[in-house]
Amino acid sequence: MNTSFRLFIFAVIALAAVILFNLLVNRGFKKFQLSKALLWVSAVAMIGVLGEIFVDTIYNHFFHTPLWRYNFLPVHHAYTSEFAPVLWGTFGFFLYLTHHKYERWSPRELVNSSIIFGLEALVIEALADLVSKVVLGNYIFYYYPNGLWHISAFQNFPFYFLCGALITETIHWFKNSPNYFIVMSSWVTIITIYFR
Repeated sequence: MNTSFRLFIFAVIALAAVILFNLLVNRGFKKFQLSKALLWVSAVAMIGVLGEIFVDTIYNHFFHTPLWRYNFLPVHHAYTSEFAPVLWGTFGFFLYLTHHKYERWSPRELVNSSIIFGLEALVIEALADLVSKVVLGNYIFYYYPNGLWHISAFQNFPFYFLCGALITETIHWFKNSPNYFIVMSSWVTIITIYFR
């Protein structure tokens, strides 16, 4: 089986897991608005991809080693991947389905959501990496620090916390014109990944 097909299968499994989790938590599928769902997907994909390049560049500068490497379709020194928008976009869909009432959150709840997003990202990332070993025959990404058995790293939590804050702020500011932001963030992600 070629790599592209295996990555497609993995993407389908990831999306199915998000939908199944939503069914279990909400006791039925949550009706969603396509433009809001796409806003979450595109925002998280863009923030994730740009954040990976930024964080690993900074980490490499200060510690003289990258924090992680992507094993499939790597780009930008393997700090990210052509597959990363799918992973981050799926996480964005998960966040949308799970935290759809964010618009009514107070500022304190928004800070708490950043912490929750960070913890969820660590857990989901580790699960995705373990499943990828079975489906793809290798880990999607490999972390050089071994604190979490090379499937994630505690060093990521500050990055995920900041991403959580950035995601909530981005969604808040662009919820009134989601179509504009969907197109803009999609183009930024495409240009970053494919026009290097």
